[in-house]
Amino acid sequence: MARTLLPVWNIYKQSLELQPEPEDTFDWVPNTIDRNDLTNARDTVNSIPGARQWLSMYNVGDEDPYMNKMAVDIASSLGKWHSGASSFHILFWYKKSVNNWNKFVKDYKEIVAKKKYHNNQLEKKEVYEYYYSTKPYSNINPNDIIAGICLRSGLTRDKAHLMMLELKAEYDADYEAARVKAEKERYDESIKLLEHHYKHPQRWSDSERGSSLFGSPRSITNEMMILMESRHPGYKKHIADMIALGNF
Repeated sequence: MARTLLPVWNIYKQSLELQPEPEDTFDWVPNTIDRNDLTNARDTVNSIPGARQWLSMYNVGDEDPYMNKMAVDIASSLGKWHSGASSFHILFWYKKSVNNWNKFVKDYKEIVAKKKYHNNQLEKKEVYEYYYSTKPYSNINPNDIIAGICLRSGLTRDKAHLMMLELKAEYDADYEAARVKAEKERYDESIKLLEHHYKHPQRWSDSERGSSLFGSPRSITNEMMILMESRHPGYKKHIADMIALGNF
């Protein structure tokens, strides 16, 4: 199917008719792997006494799941073809359906619909090519680009122009949101490592560059230092001692 110009996703998704599904069933899931994993997780949880109630109340992220007997019992029963990490991923994904079935169904169906949407929507490069063609410094005639888009979409030139600019703005916002999210995830992971190394300071010298996981303690940013000091008074001196001890 040829790509065409569609409204931005936030507008397009409002027209979706996402039907509810019978609770704790996964026959409607189109992806075979997803369907099998979720069905297996459901059957495994139902086969272990107390597992469903435990799963519904378990707070992911509060502790290392490898240290929780029930979590290990369930994950290890999902099948030997799964690693520990993939088993916990599937288990905690299934947990979302246990805690809020209707939201789980809606979120999954939106993901499927969004993939189809992006397969039909104009490619990003075409959107950005048009945007930059409208700038004074461009040697490309924007009319040549928009004419073809209008022919494919059946839109007027003014409407297509407006939608292209809206689409470009949404792509920019999505990129920025992804950048901020990735930055936060890196920061959160760094804090987890600092917490771990505070309990196990020997890890600061397990490689030539300092910590094999974090690097040199000199890489700790001011923001990280302030947070760690607030959690552990004297942390700044602790790190200074680690630097002196390791001659970093």
